[in-house]
Amino acid sequence: MLKSASLARQGDVNARLAEFEHGLSGLRGTGARLGMTWYFSLHAELLAQTGQIWKALDVVEEALAFAEETGERMNRANLLRLKGALLFEGVRAGRDGGLDAAEACLAEGLRVAMGQGAKLLALRAAIGCASLHAHRRRFEEGLAVLRPVYESFSEGLAMPDPVDARRLIAYLERPALCRVPVSDAGGGALLEI
Repeated sequence: MLKSASLARQGDVNARLAEFEHGLSGLRGTGARLGMTWYFSLHAELLAQTGQIWKALDVVEEALAFAEETGERMNRANLLRLKGALLFEGVRAGRDGGLDAAEACLAEGLRVAMGQGAKLLALRAAIGCASLHAHRRRFEEGLAVLRPVYESFSEGLAMPDPVDARRLIAYLERPALCRVPVSDAGGGALLEI
């Protein structure tokens, strides 16, 4: 399953999704419960890559319900961030009423990540929040969320998510002068504005 998820980033996502789903079905058949929310999040990300936003959202909802049932909290911040990103993508695809829900999920994901001391997950959620604020033309609010989280990093600044954060901060500081940032660094948290 992990190999399929990793190879999907290099191309042929549909074939890799089928392999991943086969492996996930087998894992579920064993009755395994530990760490399942992480596999659910990988599944949702693969579905989103193939454009199956609503199915991906269903998988995230299932994962959040599973986490609530089992008490598994290690992936909660990421699941909330992913749900917010998917809701935002749904709005961009024409579904009304999802911006407030997306913002609430992203903000809760940020709060959970900060509470867990999960800096990278916090950065990814902050990037999502700031992207949504930029979409709403609330640039100062986006900066207020993203800048402190980004500035808490002292290393790894050349990695994809910090690079995306830096680009988004530059845009939020001067939206009229900068192009809307797009992730070409391979980060997955930057939402299209």
